[in-house]
Amino acid sequence: MRTTMRTNDNIRMHEFIGLDAEVLQATCPTLVGKKGCVVDETRNTLRLRIAAGKDAGNAREIIVPKLGTVFLLRTLDEDAAGGSVATKVEGDGIIHRPEERIKRVGIAARKEGRGRGGRRARGPDGNDVHQTTDR
Repeated sequence: MRTTMRTNDNIRMHEFIGLDAEVLQATCPTLVGKKGCVVDETRNTLRLRIAAGKDAGNAREIIVPKLGTVFLLRTLDEDAAGGSVATKVEGDGIIHRPEERIKRVGIAARKEGRGRGGRRARGPDGNDVHQTTDR
């Protein structure tokens, strides 16, 4: 099985549960600046476990709508400097069930020539090569 590191280009094709997230923008101003670990994802929301104060035992969970929200997701993968990779993700672009989002985004990426295989077939003139079958 081939594993792929999460990057800015493919983060939407990966699972969000377990990633650290921060709300950068939201339609509800009380959510801006909230940081926590993604513990659940539905079609329309992310559930974050946030620490309430300095004591980790006082952690609580908040539900953040995806619509109208911009998240900063920090992956567990390390960059060249040894720090975690942070990616800005617009919630409007991830409004799908997790399993559907992974499939739909992967299909869209392949149509654009990215993801699993990565390149479109190009002819000598630089245009896409399409194979047709006569029936």
